[in-house]
Amino acid sequence: MFRGNLPALRRGACIALLIAGSTACLAQGNQAQKSNPTPKPPPALTSNYVKTGLYFISGGGGNTVMRLSASGIILVDGNLSENFDELLHRIKKIVDQPIRVVINTSHYREHTSTNAQFLAEKINVIAQENVKGNLTAYNAAGHTIALPSVTYDREQALHFGPVEVRMLHFGNAHTSGDTVVYFADLRAVALGDLYSANPEPDLKAGGSLAGWSSFLGEVLKLDFDVAIPGNGPSVTRADVEACKARIDSLLAHKSMQRQPEKSSTQLAQAK
Repeated sequence: MFRGNLPALRRGACIALLIAGSTACLAQGNQAQKSNPTPKPPPALTSNYVKTGLYFISGGGGNTVMRLSASGIILVDGNLSENFDELLHRIKKIVDQPIRVVINTSHYREHTSTNAQFLAEKINVIAQENVKGNLTAYNAAGHTIALPSVTYDREQALHFGPVEVRMLHFGNAHTSGDTVVYFADLRAVALGDLYSANPEPDLKAGGSLAGWSSFLGEVLKLDFDVAIPGNGPSVTRADVEACKARIDSLLAHKSMQRQPEKSSTQLAQAK
């Protein structure tokens, strides 16, 4: 039995074993980190000024529009549920007022998945009536989004002191339950998914390309100079006109594809 120092050979062997053991632990630790990566934080939200009394918060899935009033805040679309706390933080940095109502422009989760959290705070959530049916089908596919507490059919106006907010539905467009929110005094609209660089209606949710064109035609009858889409930066009236033109071009192309080819006899008769 050794009571003093180990012989040099054995001491070296022990050190080698310790190094090998440490290397193995580090390798196991690195492997564990790879198999259990640290979850990424949700994307940061950004506050954007539009006009006096009108902002939108972007990032994290979509835009949330804020209309301020002396009576409180009107929100259009609530972003994703995992961004709820940061959304409230961003709102309070702009103004410390109560949220009076949340408007869903359609049923998609980037607009609606905070519904349950707002409803738990006794804040009404309003949407076009077809959103309930679309959400029911959406939830059947695996989502768990709370239905709006209040619905409307074609038009509904809300008044908060002198501030008026109009919700308008002009028929099936991107879906069967799209809402445009009109802030007449600011000459501004919140368009949700009705503005798109690549317009593709959701046919399963009652979407219609022809209806989308008609819907935007009605929107363009409103007096506005700025529009806030469901994603991305704010756009101008000219941009909305260009979006409608893209849809009309797609419709014309589809119409030409559906036309049967004329026979040589028909072509001769046409001459």
